[in-house]
Amino acid sequence: MFEMPVAGLVYDLAPLMDWHARLTERFSAPFANRFRQLMLQASSMATSFRSQGIGEVADAMHNLASLIDYLQLRRRHFVALLHVLPKACRGTVCMGPLDALTVMLPIVEFMGIPMMSAHGGLMARLARESLGLPVKGGVEIPMLDPGFLEPERSRIDEIRWQEEGYKHFYAMRGTLRSDRLFSAAELRNDIATIEAAYAEFDLAGSDFAIAAALVRRLSRQCVVHDFWVEIAPGMLEAMLDAAKAPSVLRAALLRPASSYMEGLSSYAPFVQLDGMLRSTVTLLSRFIYNWRARTLDSRKRYQIRTGFIFETVVKDRLTEQGFAVQEVKRINRREFDVVTVLEGVVWNVQCKNNFVDLATVDSDARRFARYNRALIKAYEKALDKERRREHLLQARLSIAHVQHMVVTRFPVVCDNPRIVPFSRIDEFVSRARALLA
Repeated sequence: MFEMPVAGLVYDLAPLMDWHARLTERFSAPFANRFRQLMLQASSMATSFRSQGIGEVADAMHNLASLIDYLQLRRRHFVALLHVLPKACRGTVCMGPLDALTVMLPIVEFMGIPMMSAHGGLMARLARESLGLPVKGGVEIPMLDPGFLEPERSRIDEIRWQEEGYKHFYAMRGTLRSDRLFSAAELRNDIATIEAAYAEFDLAGSDFAIAAALVRRLSRQCVVHDFWVEIAPGMLEAMLDAAKAPSVLRAALLRPASSYMEGLSSYAPFVQLDGMLRSTVTLLSRFIYNWRARTLDSRKRYQIRTGFIFETVVKDRLTEQGFAVQEVKRINRREFDVVTVLEGVVWNVQCKNNFVDLATVDSDARRFARYNRALIKAYEKALDKERRREHLLQARLSIAHVQHMVVTRFPVVCDNPRIVPFSRIDEFVSRARALLA
């Protein structure tokens, strides 16, 4: 199915009609019709972008697989539009469902992405200036990893579940209908998965439990067509009062964006339209996952534990690139994070799990520059410290050649090839060989 042409549908509809029939049989006619509508809109947009000389965007809609990547990469822009539309829209002309993508996608491509790129360029320029580095164009801040995932202290796919987590999940999980891709039941299973994965950090005794109970209640009482969420403001307020929700949670649920850039970093699941608060099960899932991070990130035990988890993840990713991890954690009461050997050279890697919520720096270029400078200075001091004690590794491993690196969870801007953002961890081996050369 991933190979189904999308851009080429304007010339040949046969592949789409074949899949429409199969999806109708597998799911339902309304489901298949929505898929067909999206494919036709995407095909039309690909033709339009190519006619305007934007071939790279048209090529991104070549087939279904590339279209998925294209839309995934722009999901923050769609969220930003969602949050600014109620404030920005004026007039009386309604936009019909068939026009939604053809109207909104050019806004994303011609305004949203250039605005985000310009802001990213400003962040990079100020970050380099604060470090005394020459300003140069084309510098990217590696915010997203190859899976289009945003940085966080410890992702759910990196957590190894404990026994109590498995017990909780199997007790709480619900049955999913086979004719649904998204549903209220899936949202409840998402919550159970988060609770199970992070069970060791006592989510049940935190504000996360209040948010989780609220979202579960919303999923049972306020979902329309198993996807849309609609609730009157007064009813939501009553639910929050009954749950004794803290003010910070109330504010996080509905936070109108004052600008497009602010909307890019928003996790608020609700927007207010026509006197009702509206959301979807996917927006609520996104919110509750982010709320878990906000709840745990300030806890010292979580910070320490996720530091060890990060080291394990780095070991696994370096092993995939041919590095042999050594069983070295402590020498003469001095600790090391990750020690590896590749082609007769010791690579001593410091794993820095420093983190700050991107929303606090993503829309403020000067704040990002200050934080970036503080991190880089700290990492360079860490590298100097490792050089001063490399004799310990030489004696333990009987290898004379030792190199030192830092892998940082938070994406940073610098020219030091020894400081590798985790979103660029796949470049580690090429950077290592370049350093030796």
